[in-house]
Amino acid sequence: MSKPHFNDTACSLLGFLLDRPMSGWDLANRVRDTVGNFWHVTSSQIYRELHTLEQHDLVTGGEPGPRAKRLYTLTAEGKKVFTEWVAQEPGDHTGRVPLLMTVWFGDHVPAEKLEWYLRLHKQKHEKQHEVYRETYEAMPDKSAPMAQALRFGVMIEKAFLDWFETLPQFGGVEENAGPGERRPSEPVRF
Repeated sequence: MSKPHFNDTACSLLGFLLDRPMSGWDLANRVRDTVGNFWHVTSSQIYRELHTLEQHDLVTGGEPGPRAKRLYTLTAEGKKVFTEWVAQEPGDHTGRVPLLMTVWFGDHVPAEKLEWYLRLHKQKHEKQHEVYRETYEAMPDKSAPMAQALRFGVMIEKAFLDWFETLPQFGGVEENAGPGERRPSEPVRF
């Protein structure tokens, strides 16, 4: 019988359970607060994957507590699967940035609404940049793998903030657009 294949989301959850048992709620918060800006996992995905991992004896779910909360503990087999997964070459980056889709199709969004979205997301990125930066600075070993990944998060958030500053809504000037010129409404073909 062939060994089952577990997706990247499931395997990443095994990694988070290395430190301590957690509930689905705990995992969702941990993912969001640490790697959530470059590894997006929804709560529904977490609960679905925990169910699958438990069926394959990679985690054990404790007895339901208040509000049916169950703590999941990594098994020895789960640690083995995680170790095999994390040692593989990572796949290509496939991140999505919904804001960029809204900006891409910005000619079809009222200008006031687009500006509101941009300001709202700029604030979110400022906050995330600060969280990542403070967390990184508090790490005692800046050469540790977790610190290196977190530094990338800091840099990505800084890149977002730099990009916001180039937008006309924040005082930036559109490239290749002179006074009174508007970019063509025809889509760019690559």
